Amino acid sequence: ITADGVDLLIDLSGYTDHTRPGILAHRPAPVQLGWLGYLATSGSDWLDYFVLDSICAPPELDDACSEAIVRLPPSCGFCSYALETVSPCSRIEAGLPEGSIVLAAFHNGFKIDPQIFSLWMRLLAAQPKALLWLLAGSAQTKQNLRREAAQRGVDPDRLLFAERIEHARHLGRLACADLLLDTPVCNGGSTVCDALTAGVPVLTCPGTTPIQRIAASLMTAVGTEELVVDDLSTYEALALELLRDRMRLTRLRQKLAE
Repeated sequence: ITADGVDLLIDLSGYTDHTRPGILAHRPAPVQLGWLGYLATSGSDWLDYFVLDSICAPPELDDACSEAIVRLPPSCGFCSYALETVSPCSRIEAGLPEGSIVLAAFHNGFKIDPQIFSLWMRLLAAQPKALLWLLAGSAQTKQNLRREAAQRGVDPDRLLFAERIEHARHLGRLACADLLLDTPVCNGGSTVCDALTAGVPVLTCPGTTPIQRIAASLMTAVGTEELVVDDLSTYEALALELLRDRMRLTRLRQKLAE
């Protein structure tokens, strides 16, 4: 890197699997920054800047980062496939029953904490026609989630699991969902981009850290900030309102399409 005379080196990995921070610790470039792949400060002296936006990084975050924050307008996240044409499939093709209300939460299982899962189960209990559509993980994950649903008084069969498929086909089936429910402890990133691209409204409740605010950033960038709420009680109340007002959901979908 040094021999190539690189002026600006961007770290897209942070402290994730297969990362190599030792390279940046040697400072092979005069200016080094972190962006996108690891939405947290490195706590190091080898990254000069941390690229975020004004929603992911409110002013109080400045003192919490070892790097200087560069704020991009309108969002530090992006979706390279946002303008692709999505070809929706039918609910039958997606393995969903006709006439149901489909709440999607296609997050990796580790993002689902007990508090938000309990909230989702209360939504199902309040709306008998609603189903929760989840991303299939391991057999153990399915078993655990179904057991926890039953312990909360919800029929485990109301949890449906979708296997991983090719991305374009996934966007087509995701368009069958009525609403995507975000996970507040660790937001969806590509999950939220997928939903917005497929024309599915997303409900989120931002926290205090960038990874807890990326969904709000993406949603504000596309103009659906009315679904960004301040707390989980409002999240639950708004979800119930939307479940009971299909016309409102339809208008939100039209807004996303535009």
